[in-house]
Amino acid sequence: MSSALSALRPPVPALRPRALAAFSVPGFRVYAAAQAFVSSGTWIQNITQDWLVLTLTHDAAAVGLTAAFQFLPALLLGPLGGRLADRFPGRRLLVRTQALNVLVAAAMAALTLSGRARPIEIYLLAVLAGLVWVVDNPARQALVSDLVGPSAVRSAVAPNSAIFQSARIVAPALAGVLITTAGPAAAFCVDTAFFAAGLLVWSRLPIAGVRSRHREGTSETGVLRYLRHRPRTAIAILLVGVVGTFGLNFPVVLTVIAAQDFHGSANLYGAFNVALAIGSIGGALVAASWRGGGLRRIVVLGAAFGAAQAVTALAGDRTAFLGLLLTVGFSNLAFQTVANSAIQLWTDPSMRGQVLGVYGQVFVGGTPIGAPIVGALTDQVGGRAGMAACGIVPLVVAVLLAALLALRTSTRAEAPVTAR
Repeated sequence: MSSALSALRPPVPALRPRALAAFSVPGFRVYAAAQAFVSSGTWIQNITQDWLVLTLTHDAAAVGLTAAFQFLPALLLGPLGGRLADRFPGRRLLVRTQALNVLVAAAMAALTLSGRARPIEIYLLAVLAGLVWVVDNPARQALVSDLVGPSAVRSAVAPNSAIFQSARIVAPALAGVLITTAGPAAAFCVDTAFFAAGLLVWSRLPIAGVRSRHREGTSETGVLRYLRHRPRTAIAILLVGVVGTFGLNFPVVLTVIAAQDFHGSANLYGAFNVALAIGSIGGALVAASWRGGGLRRIVVLGAAFGAAQAVTALAGDRTAFLGLLLTVGFSNLAFQTVANSAIQLWTDPSMRGQVLGVYGQVFVGGTPIGAPIVGALTDQVGGRAGMAACGIVPLVVAVLLAALLALRTSTRAEAPVTAR
């Protein structure tokens, strides 16, 4: 009898893991390949840039200033990039921004090869890279939703983050070897090659299958008005901004901890980034497998990230420090994946690029504020104390938001029901 009933049931298709569902879309596979090259180039460039500035100046505040210059355009122009992402086709924008990335990387290589690199010139190139990012970031993120559709957004956001973090495993190690054996100029040359490969792949992204969105231009005031009527989206972006401003100053604190606390070289700094990346990949993929993901989960993950970073700052030896960095990376990318995918799902398609522009503005645009503060603090009290502060600030804000949400829920539950 049971066999007869089994014969009547339709065959059950093999289930694709939720975290990998987006790869069933051909366009997303091309997108992922381009992202792998671009992410590798980005990490090599950032690692080499930070180490070069530290070598030239022997000043953690100068490293923080470099990050501030790189992300200053995002602070000032974030919504503008989002409006461009809503107005123009994503592939067209990405091909152009990637071509500009190649030019910036080539300029850094040429400058360093000449032997005349100075901090002021690195700062100027960092600003140019930041201007490219203002348009590139919302265009890339909005294109993910356009490629896979709303039902698979998280399964696309998580692998996208995992690819970026996977590059963080290989690229920093490669950058460390290149800097140590051949010098920063060689690292910038390899960086240029990765960006050029990304440009080639972006140009092959198929147009067919990309969902069109109604594209409209609104002012920055219009975007803020839109967010004012969507409090959960606004609160999530607020916490993202706090984490981006104060929690993600790893280039500032980890360079100092590697060089001064553990008396290491660029290789150790690269190893720190590898540990963060391994944890980040796990966090992104685990978050992709979760169903749902409301505001409370975002707040809890933000608090977990802050606590993990504060505890890591107390680690007494390299092994413990590297092990705890895994938890920092895990909680960081779990938070970013859930927050990013939720914000995209909560946003109307016609406004997605502009809201993601604001998201990018607060996420990395806060760096020009946070990085110099953390750099100055680190110079005064050391890398460990600076890293602890980077964890405590988002932890406190997340706890306050959790208390606010709990109070709001309690108030609603206790509100009297009036007869109609």
